[in-house]
Amino acid sequence: MVKVRNFLETIHSMDDNWTVILETQSIPLPVIKGLLEKVDEDAVLELDNRVPYWYLTVKHDSKEIIVNTKNNIDLKNKINNTFESAINGEMSELDAFMYLMENGVTLEDFEKIGKDDYAKSFMKDHGLL
Repeated sequence: MVKVRNFLETIHSMDDNWTVILETQSIPLPVIKGLLEKVDEDAVLELDNRVPYWYLTVKHDSKEIIVNTKNNIDLKNKINNTFESAINGEMSELDAFMYLMENGVTLEDFEKIGKDDYAKSFMKDHGLL
């Protein structure tokens, strides 16, 4: 998840000619700076429909900052990598599910990658549904 603080740190030294790409919108960097300076630095950046931003892509050549959500990343790979971290003991399986859910992953997303039966069972058993 991208927190306001992380975003402000990333853009700190950028001039006003940069553009921020949010899904289908292009917004001048000064507009975003002005809005975020009024927001709690520990808040998570989210779309209007409460889908959190996962990470930033900074394109220096075009002076663009692309803000990525689950809608424009390889979600199957991200889910699989998260569970691989659990298998490797870097986090518990419950933490893996909670991390993904906090980042906007839904049961429908698990269904799209063929893992809905297990996800639904695990989420029910652990009070996540």
